[in-house]
Amino acid sequence: MEQEKTLQVGGRNPSIDLIKSLAILCVLFIHACGIFYDQPVGSAPWTWGIFWGSLSRSAVPLFFMASGALMLNPKKNLPLKRLYGKNILRILIALFFWASLYKVFDLIFLASSQGSLPLDEIKTALKDLVLFRHKYHLYFLVVILLFYICLPVARLFVAKADKKLFQYSLGIWFIFGILYWQVLSFWPFNLLTGSIQEAAIPSTWALVGYCFLGFYLLTYPLAKKTSLVLSLLGLLITFFGSYFLSIRSQAFNTSFLSGTSLGVCLFALGNFSFLLHYPGNKWTQFLSKASFCIYLTHVFFLTIFMEKAWIYPLFPLGLQVPVLVLMTLVPSILSYLILSKVPLVKKWLI
Repeated sequence: MEQEKTLQVGGRNPSIDLIKSLAILCVLFIHACGIFYDQPVGSAPWTWGIFWGSLSRSAVPLFFMASGALMLNPKKNLPLKRLYGKNILRILIALFFWASLYKVFDLIFLASSQGSLPLDEIKTALKDLVLFRHKYHLYFLVVILLFYICLPVARLFVAKADKKLFQYSLGIWFIFGILYWQVLSFWPFNLLTGSIQEAAIPSTWALVGYCFLGFYLLTYPLAKKTSLVLSLLGLLITFFGSYFLSIRSQAFNTSFLSGTSLGVCLFALGNFSFLLHYPGNKWTQFLSKASFCIYLTHVFFLTIFMEKAWIYPLFPLGLQVPVLVLMTLVPSILSYLILSKVPLVKKWLI
C-alpha cells in the first residue's frame, strides 16, 4: 500500500497508548452514567447523565480503532498458528473465565439479598454461561474474536489496497453500517419497511469496521483542525440528538448513543485522529497496558459502588459521575497491579 506521511506504524505506538488510556476512562464514564439514566427525562440528573455519556461515548470505537491500527499492519508477523494459538485462544479463555466470575458474583449478590440461593438460579447461570449470555460489557471480547478471525483476509486487503480503494470500502461501511441505521427512524426513511432494510450492516460487523478505520487513519492521518471539527460535530450530534429525541417522546432514546450512530462515529474519528498527533507519556502507557484488566474487572466495583447511593449527594450533581468513575478506577488499577504479578494470569486472563 502506498503510504503518505504517517506516524509510527510498527512496534509500540505511544499515540495508540494515549488513545487506549482515554478509551478505558471513557468506558468507566459510560457505565457510571447509569446512576442517572433512570431519572425523569429532562431532569437535571438525567441531563448530566446524557452529558457525561455523550462526552465519553467514543470509548468502544476508539478501542476497535486502536486494535485495527496495531493488528492490520501488513508488516506485522502474524501466522495462523500464532493467531489461533495465542490471540484467539487468549480471548476465549479470558471471556469464559471472567464470564464465570461475574456469574458467581451475581449469584452471591442474589443470595445476600434473598437469604438463600435456589438451585434453579444456579442452573440458569450455567446455561447462560454456555449460551454466551454474559455480563453486558463482555460483548467487546466477542467482537474482537470476530475481528481476529477475519484478520488474515483483512491484512491481505490493506496490504494490496491503494488509498482510493480503501476510501471506497470505508464509504460502503459508513453508509450502510453507520448512516443508514441513523436515518431509518426519520421520515421518509422510516417508510422503508421492506427488504431494503437488509442492506444495513449489522451493528456487530459495523463495529469491526472501526478496526479498518483505525488503520486507515494511522496510515493517512488527518490534520488537527479537521479532527477537532469532526470531534465537536460528533459530540453535538450525540448530545442534542439524544436530548431532544428523548424530550419529544418523554422516554430515554438511546439511538444517538450507540457505538454505530452517526455522532459517535464522527466523535470517535475526530478524537482518534487528533490524539495521533500526540505521543502520550509513561502514565498513558501504563494505563494502556492496564486497560484490558480494567475493562474486565471494573464492573465488579461499579456494581458495588452503585449500591452506595448515600455517597453521591455528598458531591455536586455534575461531579457525581466523575466521583463514581474515580471510585471504580482505583480498585481496578490495584487489581491490575496484583494480577499482573501472576505470570499465567497476566498471559491469558488480563
